Amino acid sequence: MGEEETKRRPTLPRISVISQASSADESPDVTSLQTAILNFDVNRIEELILGGLDVTQTYIDSRQYRTALHELALCYTSYSIYERPTQLNLKFIKIFSLLTKHGLKVNEGDIKKQTVLHFLSSTSGNSDVIKVVLAAADVRVDATDAIQQTALHKAALNAGMADVQTLLDGGASPRVMDGRGYTPVHMAAKKKYNRAMLATLVNGGGNVNQQARGRNMRGPTALHVAAAAGRLENVETLLDLGAETDLVDGAGQTALHAAAYHDVTGKIVAVLVAAGAKVNAQDELCRDTPLHKAIKRGMVDNVKHLMHSKANPNVPDDRSDTPLHKAAATCFDLFVWTKLMRGGGRPDMKNRSGYTPMNIATKSHNHTAAAVMTQYDVR
Repeated sequence: MGEEETKRRPTLPRISVISQASSADESPDVTSLQTAILNFDVNRIEELILGGLDVTQTYIDSRQYRTALHELALCYTSYSIYERPTQLNLKFIKIFSLLTKHGLKVNEGDIKKQTVLHFLSSTSGNSDVIKVVLAAADVRVDATDAIQQTALHKAALNAGMADVQTLLDGGASPRVMDGRGYTPVHMAAKKKYNRAMLATLVNGGGNVNQQARGRNMRGPTALHVAAAAGRLENVETLLDLGAETDLVDGAGQTALHAAAYHDVTGKIVAVLVAAGAKVNAQDELCRDTPLHKAIKRGMVDNVKHLMHSKANPNVPDDRSDTPLHKAAATCFDLFVWTKLMRGGGRPDMKNRSGYTPMNIATKSHNHTAAAVMTQYDVR
């Protein structure tokens, strides 16, 4: 076994058969244990243990370093909350107690460093058994997996309110950052219709304005994340919870930049502007305003809301291109051009290459742009 493979393996002792030609998965006892867990057969599991099976040194899946506890969690979560057989929770508790009593560690991770708590927090409706795991001795509620996510990260994106609240009640921190610098609040901001969960996380100690921090990370806030994902309800909730509109990420972009570029409805742009977002803020990467972003993506509704909010169509970016320069090359929409010109757009401004918006419109055969600029009699 190579040095790299050795480093990847957990430090806890394992049965020697794993390193032999026949893997642990093929052992009759292991197959019997897996079947018993699948069927939640408490008596059979106890029989195997009393018969000499050492669960502390047995992988159910040796390739994934998955223990009987991991398998138990996977089997439990394979049932939806509406399809779980009668007494399933009670059987889970009995098997969990049996396995931990005989030495299995609740904090042990699989090949991705995911613990039982990670598995149970990755789907909704598991709060009853999450409580059982949290009550175990020495449980680490904020244990992180290979991408530095805690169980609360998983629950915030994939589980339900009861699961998140149970983890918080058990001491989980909503401020832990994963490998990308995201907190559970960032994760919840991605999910549709997540008002209640965002409020629960923030009221449970999460920082609504915490910026992601990590290698190669630009430092967005949860508001950036919600705006970029097009989650209007989450944007409104975060603002109600005290999110600041003009915090910038590593590229100097505000949440309004993100919304102007990604939001196809225009509603998030309108909400952010109404909340006081600076409509002419320039980022640090290209000196773009939100209007530059909206025009680059052809977001007509965003242009409408920005111009209605007094966005300046003559702000130059790092190449001295104004939003009109950008629109002249790519935007053939009469409505957009009318808004830009009525808002004070100047087709005579030159960029770094000496071109005006009228020059670019002519070269791009953008007859709509040329006609509207001519109508406003500015060349």
